Amino acid sequence: MAALKSDGTMWTWGRNADGQLGIATTTKSDTPQQVKAADHKGFLKDVLAIAPSWDHTIALKKDGSVWAWELSWNGLLGNAQTTEDSATPVQVKGVGGKGFFTDVAGIATAAGHNVAVKTDGTVFVWGSNNNDQLGLGPRGYPMMRSNPAQMPGLNLNK
Repeated sequence: MAALKSDGTMWTWGRNADGQLGIATTTKSDTPQQVKAADHKGFLKDVLAIAPSWDHTIALKKDGSVWAWELSWNGLLGNAQTTEDSATPVQVKGVGGKGFFTDVAGIATAAGHNVAVKTDGTVFVWGSNNNDQLGLGPRGYPMMRSNPAQMPGLNLNK
């Protein structure tokens, strides 16, 4: 389970076998724990929106950056890697794995993939594409994206 407080902090509790709580451990918690920062010292702050799923979680910060944690199969963390899981948030990389993904206005997630809408209305996706959920081409092509790719022909502002 996950909750976002009005002060921009994120809290999680429950099963944690794969690091889904984002608290730098895989120990379950029956009480809410504050999600850690990437450096494991502080906490994730200034969170605007959260999108938890069964296999990973993403968070949108007020500065327009996106952070992800838990399982990284099929590139879910968006950090240009496909196999390194993380029990704390990692910042999603930019297109082509360069820099960081910014200027994001909204996020959503489902089992195996993520969607982000940038402030200019363009839509970006990453994760598994085994059922064409990324909208990037013929069935299963590419099978996955480990960093955001723009969805062709879709702009929510036009």
